[in-house]
Amino acid sequence: MSAGISYKITSTIIFCIVETIGVRIIKSALFFSLVFLFPAISYTAENAPGARINFGGLEVHPYLVMKERYTDNVYATGTLQRQDTVTTTVPGLKLQWPVRMHYLEAEYNTALERHDTYSEDNTQDQALRGLAKFNIMGDFTLQLRDDYARGHEPRGSSSTGFIEKFDRNAAGGSIEYKLADISKIEVDYTAVKQEFLSSKFRNRIEHLAQGFVYFRFLPKTSAFLEYDVNNFNFDRDAPDLDNTAERALGGVTWEVSEQLKGTIKGGYQWKKFNDPTIMTYDTWVASLDITHALSDYTSIKLIGERKTNESNLQTASFFQTTGGFAEFSHFFTRSAGVTLNGSYGRDKYTFKNAPRDLAREDVYVSGGIGFKYLPSDMIEAAVHYRHRTRNSTQDAFDYDENSYSVTLNVGL
Repeated sequence: MSAGISYKITSTIIFCIVETIGVRIIKSALFFSLVFLFPAISYTAENAPGARINFGGLEVHPYLVMKERYTDNVYATGTLQRQDTVTTTVPGLKLQWPVRMHYLEAEYNTALERHDTYSEDNTQDQALRGLAKFNIMGDFTLQLRDDYARGHEPRGSSSTGFIEKFDRNAAGGSIEYKLADISKIEVDYTAVKQEFLSSKFRNRIEHLAQGFVYFRFLPKTSAFLEYDVNNFNFDRDAPDLDNTAERALGGVTWEVSEQLKGTIKGGYQWKKFNDPTIMTYDTWVASLDITHALSDYTSIKLIGERKTNESNLQTASFFQTTGGFAEFSHFFTRSAGVTLNGSYGRDKYTFKNAPRDLAREDVYVSGGIGFKYLPSDMIEAAVHYRHRTRNSTQDAFDYDENSYSVTLNVGL
């Protein structure tokens, strides 16, 4: 596609959005990038397919995500609805280094979020990830990893209605051993330290141990059994929340291709608190993660989960989440398509002093439509509309939000 055609398509999309929505969702920086720089980048990418930066065996993958979002309810409340435009810029770098049968990877990015009007909500997140895989004698695979994040929970998903900033580090490793051509076992351990700036009662250290046994009954499909033990140690602000959770699950996993893969599992969980005044809790748990390509141009994605989470309210001992996400994608051509998505989630809280505290249950529902344009493997542009609502048994946490966004993703 020529630069002139890219320019016409991009300009037409942007001006149609501005006229239809009737709000200024594109500030000058992103507007300039999409209208003038995007066609030039598109032309260059098409004339240099598969461009990569290599230093010997080391692959370097820089990337940049720019997003401009307009929201009609920046505070995510039912009483103080305010409009704002938010610019998010995410520069990042990924390093990949295959070494014979081994593999090393490192990635860093920072997310700068800047509000046009309510600058007190500006945030800067950072993420650093390291991964090492070692293949030992063909039968053993050792994996070591470390993930650090300085992030935040936005108002719309925070239980308190405020931005909750946190530091989180998860380090661990796993050993996989092939018993035969059709079976294998895996043992995994992860230690997590999480600290919150405001809600210090949530500060904790977690120790998670997991065991898996796989049996392949089809060329690309395996059944498995899983057993998990997770020990939660909270800081002195909430010693009564210390507990141990155990899960026993079974499931099926398959990976025919990148476009056709999935995992379905289900089982039971027991959660026992160190504080004898808090009763042991047990319930069923389940999850699914499926990506299925119906054709070269059409695909669906389904994600669902029922799980128990550690408390994010000082008066609650934990909360149960049940929900799912679905997305349908259809491309009219190899580079232009539409996506439809929706989600449903329910957070049900169990309080420490149930007779005295009002029960709380939050129901989240969202839906959206978007258009994507992918002129090459290195560039993706998108426009998207989303409606999101939260309906709580405590009316103070109800809200509705409409948001419109324009995103440009460039990466090698």
